[in-house]
Amino acid sequence: MIKERSETNTMESETVCETVIRILRKKIPERGKLICFLSNLLHIEKEAVYRRLRYSVPFTFQEISTIVKEMNISLDHHLEIASTKKTFQISLFDYKSPSDIDYAILSDFVELLKAGADDPNSEYGYVSNVLPLSLTIAYPYILRFYLLKWMYQFGDPEVALPFSHVYPTPQLTTIVNSFLEVTALFGYFYYIWDELTLVYLLNDISYFSRIRLIAPQEIELIKSDILQMLDDLEKTAISGMSPKGKRHHLYISNLNFESNYTRIITGENKFIQIRSFAVNNVILRDEQYFEKMSQWFFSLKKSSILISGSGEMQRIHFFDHQRNRVVNFVP
Repeated sequence: MIKERSETNTMESETVCETVIRILRKKIPERGKLICFLSNLLHIEKEAVYRRLRYSVPFTFQEISTIVKEMNISLDHHLEIASTKKTFQISLFDYKSPSDIDYAILSDFVELLKAGADDPNSEYGYVSNVLPLSLTIAYPYILRFYLLKWMYQFGDPEVALPFSHVYPTPQLTTIVNSFLEVTALFGYFYYIWDELTLVYLLNDISYFSRIRLIAPQEIELIKSDILQMLDDLEKTAISGMSPKGKRHHLYISNLNFESNYTRIITGENKFIQIRSFAVNNVILRDEQYFEKMSQWFFSLKKSSILISGSGEMQRIHFFDHQRNRVVNFVP
């Protein structure tokens, strides 16, 4: 039996404990709520939680693992540990009944993105066969539709909420607006758009109409949002610049996609997001994976048509075709 740990291992363990406590206090700043949360999560008495938060007793490895898993914490990122393992993080936000932890995870992601604001070298790129996140959340009826889809697929299977009952919470709306403000300041923003993106969206709307979760007048409101989105995109595509004066490119792919990816560079941070579960994201920080995905992004650009600041005929045809799809859509 080994009764003592080496000095190095003790220091590493203490560093991890201190980091976990710092993150916990940031995510749940109210002391009473934090203590109750940890007591219930770890199945220990509140006094035992007090001792751990005072650094009198360190968290066990099992306790740290439980906390990290429950709160979606990437210790590699926070400790800045160089690792050959792939860093994998999935953000599963409960859009029906968000918790403080859910909001904290989204807020942390926005904080991470702030490093790219007004940095001419920052990049935010989408490869997508569904509406990119920045478009999904920028238009209220489109956002509500995607929330409806999430709740139908991952909410209470016994209770299917209709569109008229689905709204983002005020706190989620605040975080969403912060996300839009931050990403609008990225040095370079681009979409690689699957030609069938709106077809998939309209098919989904048709399904929810057939099962009577969306009323005809609500479909018209969603269509109005989609048409406004297309108008806004076209204005940006004509100049190739966003309203904030940042480079903004729209590519139309000649290939169809099976998944949806985001490539993000903010200062020293580089990572790939994979869109999942309607409005959630998987985050991959592995450097080798990032480089491989970057090569794929660049190859897609070569096989796609740039309609921002060029390709006038293709741009006019694309937007006219998309508008016709929406205007003539009947569920």
